[in-house]
Amino acid sequence: IGKHFHGLVTTSGYGIDELPVSPPEHGYIDTSGANAPVLADGMIPIMWDGVKWVKADESNLTTSAYPWYNYTNKLWANAVMVSTNRVSTTRQQYMDADPGTTILEDDIIAYYVWIPRYRYTLFNVGTNTVPEQLINVTFETADTQKSTGSTVGSDLTHPAFTWGAGDNIQELEGIWVGKFETSYVSNHWNPRIKPNRDSYFPVLIYQYYQSANQLDSDTYLTTTGVSQIDVHMMKNTEWGAVAYLKQSAYGLGTTDIALNNYYNSGHYMTGCGYNSSNTTCSGYSSDNGKSSSTTGNITGVYDMAGGNLELVMGVYSSGTTIIYDSYTTASDFSPTLSCTANTYVNCYNNIINLSSDYSARILGDATAETRGWYGDNATFLISNDSFSIFLRGGIAGEDDESISGIFDFFNEFSGMDTFRVSAFVIK
Repeated sequence: IGKHFHGLVTTSGYGIDELPVSPPEHGYIDTSGANAPVLADGMIPIMWDGVKWVKADESNLTTSAYPWYNYTNKLWANAVMVSTNRVSTTRQQYMDADPGTTILEDDIIAYYVWIPRYRYTLFNVGTNTVPEQLINVTFETADTQKSTGSTVGSDLTHPAFTWGAGDNIQELEGIWVGKFETSYVSNHWNPRIKPNRDSYFPVLIYQYYQSANQLDSDTYLTTTGVSQIDVHMMKNTEWGAVAYLKQSAYGLGTTDIALNNYYNSGHYMTGCGYNSSNTTCSGYSSDNGKSSSTTGNITGVYDMAGGNLELVMGVYSSGTTIIYDSYTTASDFSPTLSCTANTYVNCYNNIINLSSDYSARILGDATAETRGWYGDNATFLISNDSFSIFLRGGIAGEDDESISGIFDFFNEFSGMDTFRVSAFVIK
């Protein structure tokens, strides 16, 4: 018919050094090509048995009674960190326990969800808006040659899965993200990632940053685990990685995520779903609660639409110099933030006219590419220290809740916000 069509055939599987001693007789449950989650020592794989969380079978074989994940069926891998301050069940006992062992809610101090490494097909590389659509996602391994597309229809390995710069680049098999907005016990040195908690977090930006760093201490992991993991305040591109996976066939797709609209006297509750009364929390395991998850089921990420505003590490910069807000200075951060190392922060510079020019966006960060999707608010950074950091997800309790959503972005720190953590483990 006078036209040429181009395609690419890819394969996925085990590297030689990863092969099981004997191949499983019945294979693996998940056939999506998603990388197996990489756990730090002390993290417990979990699955929902319909009533409660139990320890999952890490092998994820089809013969397992307690399968861990199946991205083909929109069942994302979950894991928890447990407290050492328990009398009945210690962390080591959970680590040694058989699959199917109940993980007590009182013992859990942090829930995480695995976002496997993927590339996606670019659909909007300009600064104009495009309609909501399914995002084409293909899982890949860390040793697959990266896709570096820059035009519509080409593929790009999502930037959230590359850490560092120069000679210190690490290609990640995936990232762990906080399943819920962050809360705390008594002060910001004791963060928690749990449902049914007040996410109000009245501290300064650098204290969010310090709080996230606490989650890779021996309060949360074994000494070995602490040496394996990097837990940090979520970057803007990492938010984008979760949002795009939600928008794919492996998540809710083109179905809009429901809001966590709980708001009561200045307080926000983690893990809530939409309720006609915004002072009532629809729990995360309820039908309404699950509609506020990135998967539409209990295995997804919560609170990414509504809830409390979430600060992410995406900041305005002048060249390589970060423009800090009026409450924060460079010396407040440890480790130090840098626009050249591409580690703990996304820097946005060369901003011209924010009311019409989104050219400073980073492909994959869910700002310009998805601007205005589902009516979500879109307010980019401004070269002013009062509007120099991204906030995501919108907020419950506003007069017009339609402006909130997973593709919402805003730029003004209020001092009453919260944050989310991301983490990676080196194999």
